[in-house]
Amino acid sequence: MNKILCVMFALMVSVFIFVGCGSASQVLVVMPDGAPALSMLGLMSKDYKINGESTEYRIVSSDNIAGLVANRQADVAVLPLNLASKVCGEDYQILSVMTFGNLYLVSNAGASVQDVIGHNLYVINLNNVPGLTTKIMLNELNIPYSESSQTQDNTMLIGATAQELIGGFMSGKVEYAVVAEPAVSLMLSQVEGLEVIGDVQDIMGEYPQSVLVIKKNVFDAEEIGYLIEELQNIVMFAHSNVTKIYDIIESHLQEGVVTSFKENLITRDLITRCNIGFKLAVDEKQNIDNYIDALREINENSTNLIPPEAYYDITG
Repeated sequence: MNKILCVMFALMVSVFIFVGCGSASQVLVVMPDGAPALSMLGLMSKDYKINGESTEYRIVSSDNIAGLVANRQADVAVLPLNLASKVCGEDYQILSVMTFGNLYLVSNAGASVQDVIGHNLYVINLNNVPGLTTKIMLNELNIPYSESSQTQDNTMLIGATAQELIGGFMSGKVEYAVVAEPAVSLMLSQVEGLEVIGDVQDIMGEYPQSVLVIKKNVFDAEEIGYLIEELQNIVMFAHSNVTKIYDIIESHLQEGVVTSFKENLITRDLITRCNIGFKLAVDEKQNIDNYIDALREINENSTNLIPPEAYYDITG
């Protein structure tokens, strides 16, 4: 009897060891819907294994991504720069810029940004980075603005959602709005006569919108080098696989998340306006710092200063 029990115990231990050794640890990569998801298409399309391990790519809601990073659940994440500035340094480092500005002024009444003077200007996410960036742009153009009153000499900023703006343009209530892709393409397809009359990026110059961060002490320099090689082709991949983009995104959505991309509206123009790209963060440090300084001039609490150690340097 004792021999039988010993054999059974030995078998159980063997099975436990086998299962434990055979289960590779998983790398979790998270990103919000929109342009950040577009920037990771190439990796998602072939389920690229970071560190040679099973890798899950998960497109999450903007409300959930902060928690996944704050709780150290994510190993890799594409984050808006202002959020990355608040989590990087101790637990994560910034590897690269993945998307640059993708805000546009749309209108069915005016022809240029100067035409907003004396009118209401509606802004998606007025209290977040899009609104702050709009204020930076208006300051650079010396266009007075207010959030409480509108006069002939200024423009009043009003927050709104994409759906509210579509209805507002159709009813004539809205004449000018600052919108990001992919909402721009959606609105252009639904509002007759609506046009892009201003590119915020042309006015302000290129600025970093979202960055890729990696958990510290998880990946070695060689693996990061392989990852960088993959990421250098993100723009070419997106433009070469327009018809596959929707399916790739749909297959990586977190349960309950609905993508803002519409299958019939994914075009090369949309991809271009999303302004995805890949540049090492250490090479973009001055541009990152300049944009953070500009955001903090509008709202000091909107972002943190980024310490030097928060930048991943592959040559270090």
